[in-house]
Amino acid sequence: MSFIHRLKDLVRKSLYATLPGPLLVGYVRWRLPRVLNLESTTACNLACALCPTHMLGRSTRFLKDEHVGQILKGNNALRSVCFHVMGDPLIHPDLFDHVREFSSRGIETHFGTNGMRMAGKSVDEMIDSGLTSVSIALDGANAEDYVRYRRRGDFDTVVANTRALIERKKERGAASPLVQLQTIMFSYNEDNEENVKEFLASFDADEVTLKRPSYFNDYDAWKSAETDVEPIKISRTVEYGAEFLETVDHQDASRRYVRPRDDSDKTLLRNQRMCPQLEKATVLCDGRVTACCMDVDGRVVLGSLETETLAEIWRGKKRAKAIQDFRDRKMELCRVCDQRLE
Repeated sequence: MSFIHRLKDLVRKSLYATLPGPLLVGYVRWRLPRVLNLESTTACNLACALCPTHMLGRSTRFLKDEHVGQILKGNNALRSVCFHVMGDPLIHPDLFDHVREFSSRGIETHFGTNGMRMAGKSVDEMIDSGLTSVSIALDGANAEDYVRYRRRGDFDTVVANTRALIERKKERGAASPLVQLQTIMFSYNEDNEENVKEFLASFDADEVTLKRPSYFNDYDAWKSAETDVEPIKISRTVEYGAEFLETVDHQDASRRYVRPRDDSDKTLLRNQRMCPQLEKATVLCDGRVTACCMDVDGRVVLGSLETETLAEIWRGKKRAKAIQDFRDRKMELCRVCDQRLE
């Protein structure tokens, strides 16, 4: 993180800590979003064990060009866009057209991918589009560990595609996209951490991240929520999750990469005076704007890009209520969130 980013983060945290409640709510409401989570599609070619993609109540869709226009209209504050909430962005046929739309305006662009479709033409498209960075999920130093979590994935394909991207960047003398390799650390990876680090280092990527798992598998919350999730989707995902969790020490307090079990944990976002996620806009691929990137099925909808611009939605009454609901600890989404302060 640069000095400027650290300074801005310090200022934001100071405001969070010192502003009286009403002023804090007003500040967060009227400040247009600098960061946007923009979902390209809900489609995904894998079936990862703890991912809620498999039981979304909404149908598979693709972000439309018109939605991009509604995001940009009247919103000069935007500085960074990540093309991901659910699904894999590389499945969207016009992904790089959307990337160019933002990057041509000096807005940083990012996305995460499982790397399975990152071959051939996509490599040059990533470079030519002006994409700022790409995060590739490579969860393990060998095929056996990788496939335990990345169901339907192919370790050798992801490794080959990743090396091809890095080599192509060197051939063209391209500075971007920055390539980040990301490994989710479960107990079997933690026990083999040094080998994982050595393996990831062999790619000569720009950045390597060992990530804490997000145990997004509180299925009781999904069952009780007013969503149209098919029971078979929930039962299938519960089965996937349960099978996987039997193989990892996800509740062992001696492990570093475990889910926080104490609801009073002061580092949890839901226990802050204000959640930083409420300052980041989240747009689903059907154009609905939701309260948070954890709202993957659109339970708290603030508005739709079909009828309003993002700037209009951002300063609207529904978003103001969502912010106040967080302050009053009435936000249902927060009960299943395990995200912590960085």
